[in-house]
Amino acid sequence: MNNLTINYNNIDYCIDVSSPLEISIPYNFNGNQPNFYNVPPGTKEPLKFGESIFDNKNGCNVPIFKFNIHCTGTHTETIGHILDEKNFYINKILPLNFLSSVLITINPVCHSKTIESYHVETTNDDLVITSSQVKDAISKFDINLIEALIIRTTPNDSSKMYRKYVGNVHPFFTNEAMRLISSLNISHIIIDTPSVDRADDGGVLLNHKIFWCIDKDNNSPKSLRTITEFAFIDNSIQDDHYFIQFLLPNFNNHVSPSRPILYRCNNV
Repeated sequence: MNNLTINYNNIDYCIDVSSPLEISIPYNFNGNQPNFYNVPPGTKEPLKFGESIFDNKNGCNVPIFKFNIHCTGTHTETIGHILDEKNFYINKILPLNFLSSVLITINPVCHSKTIESYHVETTNDDLVITSSQVKDAISKFDINLIEALIIRTTPNDSSKMYRKYVGNVHPFFTNEAMRLISSLNISHIIIDTPSVDRADDGGVLLNHKIFWCIDKDNNSPKSLRTITEFAFIDNSIQDDHYFIQFLLPNFNNHVSPSRPILYRCNNV
């Protein structure tokens, strides 16, 4: 079966399931990986039990994996990143069905050249995604189609798949941009940077809190929303309306490695 028909908002869409579009970074254990905060890279080593080593040289390959989910690859997180984790497991919150999504591309700008704010002091080198940029990019689409918003930042090349982010070198949202996204009732953000916040914001993570509606101005958390960071969207994938599906392990945890996949679609 190459095509699947989905009814979304009383409109039938034909999805091409034969040509999935990957927007995650393959996890390369013991090899090149992206890295945030200079954490130890993810590793794979054989199980050692007594005198036995369980690898393919000894007839049974049983590897042990060690990796930092948040800082070394594509991952999806819930509000449990901020609140009590056990109440907000990713495998209980993230839908497994197809979700309507829109991909936009944004060229971040120097924060010093905008009138938009961020909650801590920034430098002249800090790059931001502004509310006006988001508003302009999504104006081409029906807002009712944006259950998940995918943001590709420029410049965009394959180095993002193994880039080491040391210091405050990645683009992040202004507070106004995140308030706009949150107000539009977008349930899922997918971004190709390590975080929606500045690397060093004093541990406040205010953009996370704004999106989940747990900032000082709002006490009604949106606990079914998720944030996916460290995605990679190849330039061959055009800005457009897609359906997205998240593949992930069945973790009782607030965060999990994830494999978001896009599918092209057309009205029936």
